[in-house]
Amino acid sequence: ATDAVGNLFVPGDEVVFKVSVEAAKPLPLSQQVVQYSVRDYWGAEQMQPGEITLEKSQSGGKGFVYSGRIGVSNGALAIGKYSELHVAIPQEGAEPVREYSGFAVLPPAAAKRYPPEQVPFTIRNWDSRIGAYFDLSDRIGLRLMGVWGGWSAKAPYKPHCPGIDRCATYDAKWITGTPAASIERNGFSEYSEEALRQGMTNFLKAYADKGLAMIAMGNEPHGTGDKVLENVRAYRAIYESVKAFEPAIHVIGTSVEPNEEYFKAGYYNYLDSYDFHIYEHYTNVRRTMGEYRALMRKYGAVKPIHSTELGLNSQGQTRFAVAVEMIKKFTVFFAEGGATVSWFTIQYPDPQGKARGQFGDSHCVFDCKYNLYNPRLDAITYYSMINGICDKR
Repeated sequence: ATDAVGNLFVPGDEVVFKVSVEAAKPLPLSQQVVQYSVRDYWGAEQMQPGEITLEKSQSGGKGFVYSGRIGVSNGALAIGKYSELHVAIPQEGAEPVREYSGFAVLPPAAAKRYPPEQVPFTIRNWDSRIGAYFDLSDRIGLRLMGVWGGWSAKAPYKPHCPGIDRCATYDAKWITGTPAASIERNGFSEYSEEALRQGMTNFLKAYADKGLAMIAMGNEPHGTGDKVLENVRAYRAIYESVKAFEPAIHVIGTSVEPNEEYFKAGYYNYLDSYDFHIYEHYTNVRRTMGEYRALMRKYGAVKPIHSTELGLNSQGQTRFAVAVEMIKKFTVFFAEGGATVSWFTIQYPDPQGKARGQFGDSHCVFDCKYNLYNPRLDAITYYSMINGICDKR
């Protein structure tokens, strides 16, 4: 662990790691030695390897705990470059116990110097109510943060919007989802049309002046025929309520593929821009945006295109492959005229340290093991893309 948010140090910081070792029984002296090395992504050592001796710090509910500190020479670190600290504790008659942590020295995000609306990157998360999600997003320069806003399904349709105080702390703005996603999943079984209309109005009365940037209507609807018509009915109820409250509020349509059924149903009348999600090859980004433009022209509904989720099904991929795909997808998206884009995603808590390498964890640009958030190579790439582009105008 370190004291730096996401193990992203600012130039001039002292780079120090705190090491904590938990044991079921007292460790012999030979196992109180931690060998360490600092390497780049490819495994090349960046400084002379060293070792520290741990000190017993506590016992009790966690068994026996030993701790120490590892200092990394600032002269060995290039600003902006991804590095890893690798540690090993020798074991008699067995392989050493090993662990590693990513880190980097990065200047404060240049994007922080720009108003949120001018930086064309957004973010949403597995759970957009978690404090670390906002902290890590801000550190890499994200200025438009997704939140889980909504309202209750029953009168008086009480609104809620957790996380907007964290956005205000970072001078960021936020993009909220809506219960249109509930209609997409379950139809009108929970939310009535009245609940959508009055709830949206209640929500805007409570929160519209507290940093709202945009509203993202739904999330990956499925189904055809009557299901499409049912969804569009929900979009209309919400969109008309938003525009009745304040016409200037921007509404991003649901994240559906370029599906002509939605255009035939007139869903483009109830959005200010389109949205799509893609986790496959980067060429599919260009293909999808081309298909959207063709449908826009056909139906006379030309509007901007966002992507609130670009990503890669990363399980089993190297982080280098993920980072390269991120660069390609962002480049193609903006080359095709895209408005704002989000990479999915930042993090999800892993307090037991069991998720590393699993499907969900592999989407996260930060390693979440034991909730000691540290960057993967693609987190540094994300920072570089955001702060290299900044205001893309």
